[in-house]
Amino acid sequence: MNLKERSSASRQTITTMNNTANSTTTKRLSTRKLVLIALMTAITCIFAPMAIPIPVSPVPISLTNLVIMISIYVLGFKDATISYIVYLLLGLVGLPVFSGFTGGLGKLAGPTGGYLIGFFFLALLAGLFLAKIPKNRILDVVGMLIGLAITFIFR
Repeated sequence: MNLKERSSASRQTITTMNNTANSTTTKRLSTRKLVLIALMTAITCIFAPMAIPIPVSPVPISLTNLVIMISIYVLGFKDATISYIVYLLLGLVGLPVFSGFTGGLGKLAGPTGGYLIGFFFLALLAGLFLAKIPKNRILDVVGMLIGLAITFIFR
């Protein structure tokens, strides 16, 4: 085998190895997606503590629902769910990002803890409607209303 044939054979081996390595690697998040997830998490952290207290209930009306629904449209359901999980973890660690500028693990056991868990299912259900039935605004709204109903079941 001469030098030219060896060179060609080694290039083919390297190409085959690269293709094999590329096919077995997992799909990674791009920088753009990571920034969008972080941005929507930050927007959730800004708007969620702004709550309208209701005199007859210990649970205020917060803007978390709105931000989650907007993030589903901007990010898609997987990334919106990741964004909400990051927000939830930030609040559980103790940052004051929940309604009334509170945070901590005790908030999950309080009167609004069910909503915090239910928002996860809101992101999943409404996002699945958006992903599986694209370009149908009526069914998108139906999916969001079903997700909201599931959220209220967790209260």
